[in-house]
Amino acid sequence: MKKNQKKIIIVAIILFIIMIIPFSIKRFKDGGSVEYRAILYKYTKIHRLNELSQTGYEDGWDLEILGFHIGGKINTNITNEHIISIRLNNKIIEANTGSFCYENNTYSSCIDKSDFQKFRYDIIPSNCNDKLYIDNLNGSIKSIELFDYSSKKFIDIEVNFTNNYIVVPNISGPYIFKINAIYEGKNIEYYFMTKISKIGRSDVEVIMQLKENTLSSGGLTMIIKNQSDINLEYGNPYTIEKYENGYWKSATMINDLSFTLPAFSLNKGESKELSMNWEYGYGKLKGKYRIVKEFSYMEYNDYISFNKYLEFEIQ
Repeated sequence: MKKNQKKIIIVAIILFIIMIIPFSIKRFKDGGSVEYRAILYKYTKIHRLNELSQTGYEDGWDLEILGFHIGGKINTNITNEHIISIRLNNKIIEANTGSFCYENNTYSSCIDKSDFQKFRYDIIPSNCNDKLYIDNLNGSIKSIELFDYSSKKFIDIEVNFTNNYIVVPNISGPYIFKINAIYEGKNIEYYFMTKISKIGRSDVEVIMQLKENTLSSGGLTMIIKNQSDINLEYGNPYTIEKYENGYWKSATMINDLSFTLPAFSLNKGESKELSMNWEYGYGKLKGKYRIVKEFSYMEYNDYISFNKYLEFEIQ
């Protein structure tokens, strides 16, 4: 009897070993994942390519027993950026992150994301001495650097700031601000773009009106009229902003709009019609939006630029 029990136990052990020994090992061409198949189970050791991952791979495991999925775990090694916003009046934009910090179970570090010259910048318009308010910083600012947008060269000028706002320096034109900050004990960089204007004459009045029966989801025609006593200039470019949660934000672009760059005159008392078709760049719109159009004039051998807005709503 005891001999029979021993034989049964030995046979059971042998069968168990047979059932757990993989009879198939499959290697995937996904970066290095391996699948082990046995009678009782299927176990996959995951190591596959992921371009969003900091390591270039995602790692983990997956297990099935008798055809039932038992569980698994995948570490994508994808980093989460800390996002801040720049706000002025009722306009808000997000700052691009040039380097940022990340953590996982075994290590934490800061990495460079990209060359700041390659960013597509959202723009917040400002005037000299405006305060650009910073939201969601959750850290401290060490310094502010300024770069000319066209040349991307560093501008040696002092920028006053606190942890809550940045004071726009007394210059004009498009500039990139670099915020060097500390977040959770690590260095982190943020970039954003502002077009700085010098405060001009208060009596410069331009009327922008929607031409009747021209508004559609893909475009409109507007009438612009110079009601001031000075001659103005404008170009073809414009942008569209959407009203969301109490702020104007740049509308999402699906394709870049390209514009020719001639300068057109809008003399005092003059009116013109401008037709715009934005469907290629923004798609068909629905909601509350505004057109942002820039005008300028010459004063004391310097160009003064300012924006005008045309609001519209598409049901």
